Amino acid sequence: MRFLKYKFSRTISYSRRKGVKCDLDLEYFLYLYDIQQGKCFYTDMEMTCCAGKGIMRSALSIDRIIPENGYTKGNVVLCCNIINMSKTNLTLEEIEKWMPSWYIRITNWLNICISEP
Repeated sequence: MRFLKYKFSRTISYSRRKGVKCDLDLEYFLYLYDIQQGKCFYTDMEMTCCAGKGIMRSALSIDRIIPENGYTKGNVVLCCNIINMSKTNLTLEEIEKWMPSWYIRITNWLNICISEP
């Protein structure tokens, strides 16, 4: 829980410093972690939640599905650091072409978020 709060606060600080749109709150962030059951959104791999051990490939990372939409509810998922680094700022069209299984997960997630009030 401490690591999750740390990661959340770092994301808020980063978004303010870089001028990236952000409407996340800690409750939503913890909700994501719970519904993903501590697993990477893209790979279902268990994410590591600890600080002070250097950058781990499996470390929890926050991905902006569509980077230009910022850290906003419905546009973020939690994933392993190596996955987020691999995805970088790919467009949905590029993900659909090169990573079709990830694209399916993304579109399913976006459809769920759109249908929720």
